[in-house]
Amino acid sequence: MGAAGIVALFVALITNFDKWQAGDVGTFAIYVLATIVAGALGVFLLLGPIRRFLRSMYRRRLVKAEAIGRPVESTVDQSGISYTVLGQTVTCTWDSLYALEEDAGTFHFWMSKMVSHPWPARLFASEEERQVFRESVLKWSGRSFSPPVLARLGARGRANLPANETTPK
Repeated sequence: MGAAGIVALFVALITNFDKWQAGDVGTFAIYVLATIVAGALGVFLLLGPIRRFLRSMYRRRLVKAEAIGRPVESTVDQSGISYTVLGQTVTCTWDSLYALEEDAGTFHFWMSKMVSHPWPARLFASEEERQVFRESVLKWSGRSFSPPVLARLGARGRANLPANETTPK
């Protein structure tokens, strides 16, 4: 929204320069201010609908590509984590995982700083089963779960991490 205000400022300065040269500073200031407010208000009102439109386009594309609503078969064992979707299997050994995080019952197995394979608490029949799983992962991986740093940063925050930045192992 700030960028829209800056663009509106430059548009207002360019289109009303003749009023400034003529010495009509009051009218110039009113027009510049009105243009900035109108530009910022327009962006504020249109940003939500534009986002919803773009997200719906992206969702339709994913549905058309059959990438949404497909079952995922996952396995966590001594060799690492693997999951299969649409006939393609991705396998990550424990050493190759970027980070292991636990957040409010959800286990995040980070393949990179941007890609995680989450295992939510609802997958487990009981808290005891979840604890057995947690202890098995700790034993197999040889490292502990770190706090949910990557899970809470969001994609933009993770993208800005330095290349050599890793979470505690």
